[in-house]
Amino acid sequence: MEYKKTLYNLYYKWWKNIDKFIFSLIILLFFIGLFFSLVSTSLIVSDKLDTNDYSFFFKHLIFIIFWLFIIFGLSSIDQEKLLK
Repeated sequence: MEYKKTLYNLYYKWWKNIDKFIFSLIILLFFIGLFFSLVSTSLIVSDKLDTNDYSFFFKHLIFIIFWLFIIFGLSSIDQEKLLK
């Protein structure tokens, strides 16, 4: 029970302190890039290699998930600790 409270407090403090406009723009750019990666590279790869390969899309998706964890991790660190 206490673990849920600390996790909730961490999330609440993180959500309260971030700039929501910039965060939403970053998320929007991630998903626009993911969409265009799906639309454009799947057509190019299927034309050139005669396959239905979505490897570029999945690679982009993996990098998006990785960077979301990095963004969450860095933004949850206190500013004083981050500058040290």
